[in-house]
Amino acid sequence: VDCSYGVEMPNVFTPNGDGSTDLFRPVTLQGVSSISFRIYNRWGQELFQTNQLEAGWDGRTPSGRPVPAGTYFWVLETTAIKAPDSTTTNHGTVTLLR
Repeated sequence: VDCSYGVEMPNVFTPNGDGSTDLFRPVTLQGVSSISFRIYNRWGQELFQTNQLEAGWDGRTPSGRPVPAGTYFWVLETTAIKAPDSTTTNHGTVTLLR
């Protein structure tokens, strides 16, 4: 079994400044060459977007205001190193706790 590709996402994060789970980002991006990562609120408004492998969402709006505790939706598109011509889309929810 080829285990050279893997993506894992947490389901909870706490952007409270304690240095633990302050950012929502993939826990594992194994064998991934590029990403498109987006976060949405329940009304479908995009709150965060990045193409950087190490970047994460800090629980703020694009204007820098903290969002309320609750459930948010994410979409992560990845391109594997071994399959540069195809993209895999993962999606789910994350609970933000304050």
